[in-house]
Amino acid sequence: MRATFVTAMTVINLVAMGVVVSGAASAPPPAPGILRAERIELVDARGNVRASIRTEDNGDAVFRIMSAKGDIRVKIGGSDAGSGIVLMNDSTAPGVQMLAKGSGSSITLIDPGKPARIVAP
Repeated sequence: MRATFVTAMTVINLVAMGVVVSGAASAPPPAPGILRAERIELVDARGNVRASIRTEDNGDAVFRIMSAKGDIRVKIGGSDAGSGIVLMNDSTAPGVQMLAKGSGSSITLIDPGKPARIVAP
């Protein structure tokens, strides 16, 4: 009777240890604290690039968001001279442009067929 109990407890312990070990093996690896890259692209289910973050050849850092067709819709950039945001309309022409530079800041509103409206301090 005692041998049956010891055998049953041994089997239970082996099964429990197997569950613990297999659970540890399937756990996702820890996320890195820092992600370093020259370019990062977000893609949709079809593999089309929908957003990118990159450093341009001139040193500017640029974040672009694209439509499903690949047209740039939002562009945010930063350089030693300042920063800017451009929101594109449906024909990929600038609709809103915001600039912040040491020489001054401005917001430009652009509608096709109308004069641009510039707001500056």
